[in-house]
Amino acid sequence: MPRVQSRRSFLLGLASIIGLSASRPTRVFAADSNSSVAFTSDLAQDYALSLLPIVDGSANLEIEQIVPVCQQIGLICGYEISVTREGSPYGYLILDASYPGLLKEITLGDTILPISASLSNAISTYSGQQATNPTVLISYNDIEYGTLVPGTRDCVTNYNNIRSVPIVTEKGIAPQSNNPTSWDAVIINEDDLMLHFQIDDLNGIPFRGVSESLVEARTNKYACVVSALYAVSMHYGLTSSNANQFNPDYYKEIWNVTGTTTYKTNDQGVEYGSTIIPDGIVPFKSLAAQKGRALNTQFFGYQPQFAQYRATIDQGNIGLYHMWINSRNSEGSIKLSGHTVTVTGYFTGHNGSSGIELQWLEVFDGWNTYPRAINYATPNMVKLNGTVFW
Repeated sequence: MPRVQSRRSFLLGLASIIGLSASRPTRVFAADSNSSVAFTSDLAQDYALSLLPIVDGSANLEIEQIVPVCQQIGLICGYEISVTREGSPYGYLILDASYPGLLKEITLGDTILPISASLSNAISTYSGQQATNPTVLISYNDIEYGTLVPGTRDCVTNYNNIRSVPIVTEKGIAPQSNNPTSWDAVIINEDDLMLHFQIDDLNGIPFRGVSESLVEARTNKYACVVSALYAVSMHYGLTSSNANQFNPDYYKEIWNVTGTTTYKTNDQGVEYGSTIIPDGIVPFKSLAAQKGRALNTQFFGYQPQFAQYRATIDQGNIGLYHMWINSRNSEGSIKLSGHTVTVTGYFTGHNGSSGIELQWLEVFDGWNTYPRAINYATPNMVKLNGTVFW
């Protein structure tokens, strides 16, 4: 969720917005999270209602609709607020949390339609479908906005351009693709998810992992299974649970005992490894025993059940999730791509508008230090299996 300065301070600062909006805005970001608040649609509405009398003294101005505006990476950055006067269209405002004063654009006047309405007409023209208002706008740049044409992978824009769909959906979150060709379409930030789903049940183990960049800098190696098993080691006391006390020698020890082999080396000399699953688990258990921790494991075959991970987390334990997709490389060719993550939690929820229920795994993805999320029901993964520890 985008954040803005405190509710009181930005409402008191309305007078300065008029001056700011006259010049090209500079993008800035909040430096102090303790003095910021989530920029919700309710807050955007309050802001617009306070702003409208200042910029236009017309009587009977009302807000008709608020539509989220997303960046192409799927994060909500602001809102389009459509305005009516005496029941007739009277323009719109675009509020953006990254703009000083929040006001990115304001266009008011008789019969002026909001961008969402023009995109609704564009959808109808392009697809032959009955016009429907978009549930989210995609911001491509300062002046061009688009929205997904239902039932397609195309976006139409207010400049009548047709773009391929970026990594957002109508609900504004990275898609759980029907045929995912990149890991960005499978593993997403939890904040993006929480914006659009009512969470019904959750449990997780507080965890901060070791990033790929740190691993590479300290070991000159990286393998997802090794990083996942290092995370398991952090949880079960085989190495420090403090990510700042990363032990490169122990990482290399896991690499060696699991039979991880180098499949490529980059220009900087970093080796990238491949580990056979589940063959590497048995020697890892032996390594743990040598260090004084007897670990039990259970290997889940194809398509492990969500309930199995749920029970594991509820018991205070963690596991691995092994996944493969048909990945598209930079030349456009499709190849099989595997990745292993550490499962540190779960949550279930439903979409507020559709009521569709989803199950999500909270994971340490091996690339970042913070937890991320995977839709457990992501279809057309090539093969799935898992390992849990206790």
